[in-house]
Amino acid sequence: MKKEIKVFIGMGSNIEPFNNIKNACILINEKIKILKISTFYRTEPIGGVIQPDFINGTVEAETDLTPEVLKNILLEIEKKLGRKRVPDKYSARTIDLDILLFGDIVIKNGFLEIPDPDIYRRYFLAYTLNELEPELILPDFGRSISSVCAEFKNVFFKPEIGFTAELKDLLK
Repeated sequence: MKKEIKVFIGMGSNIEPFNNIKNACILINEKIKILKISTFYRTEPIGGVIQPDFINGTVEAETDLTPEVLKNILLEIEKKLGRKRVPDKYSARTIDLDILLFGDIVIKNGFLEIPDPDIYRRYFLAYTLNELEPELILPDFGRSISSVCAEFKNVFFKPEIGFTAELKDLLK
């Protein structure tokens, strides 16, 4: 029997976000066990393109899959939920699923980069990781997630309390 590894998956959407995030959680939970769900937040789009706000959050799960197999499962879920890959990485999307952390594994190849480098650039990733695991030490640089959060200044994001509660109830 393989050992279960703790993973963190970031997710976001700005096309029917409440539907797509809810469906993504259901589909992920069918493949691996979701343990915890962070607060989901309304955030402004990045990249200067005028489009709807995003809803972003993180789930903590455990799996005995490899990072590559999990990545392929997440790509399949994105496709199932209508994600269309376009050259503009800041475009609107039905769902975006990213492996933020996979145990204490560090991977950097053409297919995967774990820890996800956006943890250091996107406050909502750092904050939601901190919420789920405040004692977390990032395996790439050995930094605490709380120290990463402390570097973000003047950030604003609105918690979606009702939606978060609905997601947590869904997985009980």
